[in-house]
Amino acid sequence: MINPTPDAPDTAARLAVIEDRLDAGAARMAAMQRELAANTEVTTEIRDLLASFKGGFRVAGWLGVVAKWLGGLAAAATALWVLIYQATHGGQLPK
Repeated sequence: MINPTPDAPDTAARLAVIEDRLDAGAARMAAMQRELAANTEVTTEIRDLLASFKGGFRVAGWLGVVAKWLGGLAAAATALWVLIYQATHGGQLPK
């Protein structure tokens, strides 16, 4: 009868090479998972920072609206004061 596995020593060597490659692949995968976890942490921090900036810009927008209204009111009050001053001082502008 013919031996069905004449290359048995070669098979063991090939299996050892395959196992070494699998171990190297597992080590690379573990390294990628560690890097991904670190990247996820940094990305989360950046997202939180951008969310806080978004809130800050919203508040700055509200302050801009208030400043715009106050500027308009100040201009109207100044014009009214100048009008009253001119009416009471014979048309003279304030000095």
